[in-house]
Amino acid sequence: MTGNALEEWKQHWPLVLSAAMGCSAAGLSLYSPGPFVEPISAEFGWNRATFALGSSVGNIGAALFALVVGRMIDRLGPRITGISGVIFVCMTVSLMGTSTGSVANWLILWTLLTIGATWVQATVWTSAVATRFDKSRGLAFAMTISGTGLAAAILPLVATWLIEEFGWRKAYPGIGLIWAVVVIPILLLFFRGEFEQRKKGLPPDRDGPSPELNGLTLAEGLRSRTFHKLAAAAMLFVFCVISLIFHMVPLLQDHDLDRVEAASIAGLVGLVSIAGRLTTGFLLDRFRADRVAMVAFALPLLASLIFLFTTDIFLLAIAASLIGFSLGAELDATLYLATRHFGLKSFGSLFSFIFLAFVIGTAAGPLVAGILFDEFGSYTPFLILVCPVVLVASLLVGSLGPYPEFEPAQAPPTH
Repeated sequence: MTGNALEEWKQHWPLVLSAAMGCSAAGLSLYSPGPFVEPISAEFGWNRATFALGSSVGNIGAALFALVVGRMIDRLGPRITGISGVIFVCMTVSLMGTSTGSVANWLILWTLLTIGATWVQATVWTSAVATRFDKSRGLAFAMTISGTGLAAAILPLVATWLIEEFGWRKAYPGIGLIWAVVVIPILLLFFRGEFEQRKKGLPPDRDGPSPELNGLTLAEGLRSRTFHKLAAAAMLFVFCVISLIFHMVPLLQDHDLDRVEAASIAGLVGLVSIAGRLTTGFLLDRFRADRVAMVAFALPLLASLIFLFTTDIFLLAIAASLIGFSLGAELDATLYLATRHFGLKSFGSLFSFIFLAFVIGTAAGPLVAGILFDEFGSYTPFLILVCPVVLVASLLVGSLGPYPEFEPAQAPPTH
């Protein structure tokens, strides 16, 4: 790590810590459902497609809100956007325990939860971190997004314990309370980026033009082939990987594991995703990001083959770990590629459209997996589908090419 990179960390490590904690709240809608599938489905007499329908429909509504979040970041700043979002998502995950068994009620609750998760998407936290880190941006992004890995690691176990001790209805507000008590105070104390500094009329912390002044406009970015490739790759990847994570606990139980064993292995996704993010962040600062991403995007293919051909618990743990590593690498690489290919001038708004692609894949994948399971009585058809889809995603992200050079923006006139 160079001297400049070390200086960035010395000055701004509290920002990365708080951003990681905020980012963990984005995992509340993604990593909590697994342990709830069986108890809720049993109580209401639902199949797995009906349970997954909530997430899918909710994500369609949240897709439009992603564009609002992008504008909020650019106009209000990451701090106001992030803190208000964490409050909202903790409230909405708590409301999940009030489900009545009505499908309409289930869809409304899931729409609120996915809007909350979208409100605290990674863009909120990395947009602040990007203004403080340049030489070590890849690693800083990795540390930030590792917050979702923390959620993925502990949520299946915490949710399983809460369900067994208090029932699923009390487990949901328990999760919301834990995150609110831990995360919100840390954000209030430490989460401040350059946006807030400029708002107070203070000079930037480093010499040279602020990085957020450089890059493409929203219209320029949306017209570029790089944007289309990156968005398509992201959508195809999350279609597969989010589905595997969403159905991970029942998928493992179908491989003859009991509930606790399945939850423990599902927790590996989160732990290994942290390692994936940190490793990827280190590599992104040293090698071409599209090549790093290309390898990471292909890992779920290997995981799917393991799920298809074995029930060995050790190999199943390896498969879950491969999914976790690729999940950790994917978002870090996508964010990094977006900042390097598009700049930071309109980063919040531009990445909100890429996040829209994420949301579409997230909405469709779990539902398709659930429908295929209900039709064939097995996850095998979906696992077969995963293989060519992630291969296409890998090839797309590997074809992005070198980073463009941006002209420094004109500084505003002084009076």
